[in-house]
Amino acid sequence: MSPKLLSRATVIAALLLAATCTTLAPAATYQFFDIVADNPVNGAIGEAQLSMVVTDPGAGQVLFTFANAGPEPCSITDVYFDDADEGVLAALANISNTPGSVEFSQYASPSNLPEGETLNPEFITTDGFSADSDSPPPVKGVNPGESLGITFQLAGGMTFQDVIIALNGALLRAGIHVQAFASGGSESFVNIACPGPDTDGDGVPDACDNCPDDPDKTEPGECGCGVPDTPDCNDECPDDPDKAEPGECGCGVPDTDTDGDGTPDCNDDCPDDPDKAEPGDCGCGVPDTDTDGDGTPDCNDNCPDDPDKTEPGECGCGVPDSPDCNDECPDDPDKTEPGECGCGVPDTDTDQDGIPDCHDICPGFDDNADQDGDGVPDGCDICEGFPDDVDTDGDGVPDDCDACPGFDDNADEDEDGIPDGCDLCERFPDDIDTDGDKVPDGCDICEGFDDNEDTDGDGIPDGCDDEPPGPQPIPCPDCPTPDEMLAVGWFCPSAAGTMFTLLMVGVVVTSGRRRGV
Repeated sequence: MSPKLLSRATVIAALLLAATCTTLAPAATYQFFDIVADNPVNGAIGEAQLSMVVTDPGAGQVLFTFANAGPEPCSITDVYFDDADEGVLAALANISNTPGSVEFSQYASPSNLPEGETLNPEFITTDGFSADSDSPPPVKGVNPGESLGITFQLAGGMTFQDVIIALNGALLRAGIHVQAFASGGSESFVNIACPGPDTDGDGVPDACDNCPDDPDKTEPGECGCGVPDTPDCNDECPDDPDKAEPGECGCGVPDTDTDGDGTPDCNDDCPDDPDKAEPGDCGCGVPDTDTDGDGTPDCNDNCPDDPDKTEPGECGCGVPDSPDCNDECPDDPDKTEPGECGCGVPDTDTDQDGIPDCHDICPGFDDNADQDGDGVPDGCDICEGFPDDVDTDGDGVPDDCDACPGFDDNADEDEDGIPDGCDLCERFPDDIDTDGDKVPDGCDICEGFDDNEDTDGDGIPDGCDDEPPGPQPIPCPDCPTPDEMLAVGWFCPSAAGTMFTLLMVGVVVTSGRRRGV
């Protein structure tokens, strides 16, 4: 690596330390390095045979002598000084020419060192601190075996030692432009900041050579001193084009981390699972979560929320395995399930009709036999062959079996088996009819005779009628007709005014004496 890339801070610190040890020598020699090396051959010639000696002439001055040791043809035609950083020089005091061979004048053209702008920091010529050879330049320049002296007046308070320190720290730099190489062309050079011996003979003094024992390198570079900078010098995997270090997976194996979990695939047994690097108990892609904390991960725990069980067992998760866990009738010794009748009630089917007694509509009979389809089993059918659910008068007796439609069949005050609403002889049994006239004895008008025979239509059966046959006029102009009296019942005085007659549906009472009840 070119010495122009040396750390200036590092060099300055080293040289300032050296300056505090002993008095600096009255003379110092500096080599030059090619700035760009447009032509490496020309650059090597210049670096090998050009030098600058700095001496102390006294009187507050400093002398810079530029020499061309030869033997290769080349000529120093321009000299420049960059003193902007330190300011140790005050003015150019004298140019020591050799008449007829080396002749220079102040103010070079161009005014700045060619290619000086490529340096870091950039080489900027201090105003008035330059000189170039007279015409013709190569002839009047510094050729092999010749030299040129330029004397500067030191800036106020500055000493020769300050100049050397500035040169060694690259705070003061001298640049030269060289022409007339045998191959043609020109090169620009800047003094090497460090004077002293050059152990490896590479043209860079040891003080500025970071590889003082390596003639091929002045900087360690990528591979270090003594090792050429080849691609493989620092490549720990020279046969792996994708890696320079083994990394975690070793040479030849990429350190790829597919799931981004921080563990490369080569060491990741679950390369597609960002949450796991090992299969664990549950395998890749399934977390080893143990929700109930019982030591068995959920993936293998059939009761993941029950810390006391990993299998449902007889009673299921969350329920201890006890005898009653599956007994839905724990207080019924005869049942473990409610069945049809519920706990505490046996599901007995006494009549074996498939319907347990607790739900049997017609105990003792087949509930499934319902010939008339009225929903009431035949064995308990109120009105067999007819629907039991049609009961117009609401007496609990279906219409088709109603003994007294429109009336309550259950009301039978005289207990004669005929509902009161249809009773022929209320309060007396209808089934006792001694004379067979279809009028019950309790309501018979003419006992022993047919109450239905009434020739004269007077309401008195013939068998008990004392009047001659045929209707008798009733001397009662205000009385209703016999039909009206028979319909509603009526009291009417007799013709003599001494007999009253009550007519009510077949009952006649005269003079207060009942002839029939």
